[in-house]
Amino acid sequence: MNEPTILRWAAGAQTPIGSTVDLDGETLLQAALRHKLTGRLLHRIERDAPPWITAEIVDGLRDQQMSIQRGFERRLEQVSDIAAALTSYPDPLGVLKGITTFVLTGHDRGIRHSNDIDLLWTDPDALKQTLLGLGYRDSDDFCRDHEYASLYFENLNADIHRYFPVPSIADGLVAVDLDPAAHAGRWEGLTAMNEHRVGYTDLREDSVIAAIAGFNVVVADASLAVFLLCVHSFREYCHTPVLLPYATMRLGELCEIRDLMALPSFKPRRLRSLVERFNGGEAMRYAAFLMRSQLGTPILTMYENGHP
Repeated sequence: MNEPTILRWAAGAQTPIGSTVDLDGETLLQAALRHKLTGRLLHRIERDAPPWITAEIVDGLRDQQMSIQRGFERRLEQVSDIAAALTSYPDPLGVLKGITTFVLTGHDRGIRHSNDIDLLWTDPDALKQTLLGLGYRDSDDFCRDHEYASLYFENLNADIHRYFPVPSIADGLVAVDLDPAAHAGRWEGLTAMNEHRVGYTDLREDSVIAAIAGFNVVVADASLAVFLLCVHSFREYCHTPVLLPYATMRLGELCEIRDLMALPSFKPRRLRSLVERFNGGEAMRYAAFLMRSQLGTPILTMYENGHP
């Protein structure tokens, strides 16, 4: 199965691929979508013209990317409509992840597949009432502790967050505590996690104000955006680890981390302060391990000590 190798190649890894490749086109298309790599894979194929690619795969990727672009434009409209409805309040709407990389980099590669927008604001209930007034309907989706509400408008989803959670392994645990082989008889894995919280006030600190269709929204600065992506990848892995080629770990998020760290506005010292303030060391070690092992990119070397 060559799909994982091709995904890493699409993400920019220096991965040698032969001229003849045993490839399942449908698996590759679905995995590229899952990893948020459609645009990057299409760009590298069009640039390098590898001999193993087929016209069917290229057509499938182009169709995917057109759909992703339309969805992205619709989400921008969604964000601007909500921001417009909040103009009577002093605090602008906060948007987590999602459009952030595109806003900060301006690159088309920052446009990726997504099914929702993640919102953060000073008053989650007032935000929910605003969305209901715009025609959104409250859903029965299960909301975890950090999520206040999940609402839908047509096929668009808006998740209102109370905060952004930063998990870490519970104090006092050591490697042997997590090793089933070290425990005779019946044993239940320990899943206790500590949690720190990034709130709206934290998002506003050194934030970037972006004008979306003329209405201001708050997105994270480059350093906080890198931190949130690392934490999100770690948290999703802790909840539901899945093997490649689909995976819980998304190569597209690693690409975004790399793009954001290349910006002049990225500040390593601010990232370190965020890691310390929110106890995000384990998330950063996890991300550093992935950057090196999956992409061959040791750009988080200061966090590589210890176990991922």
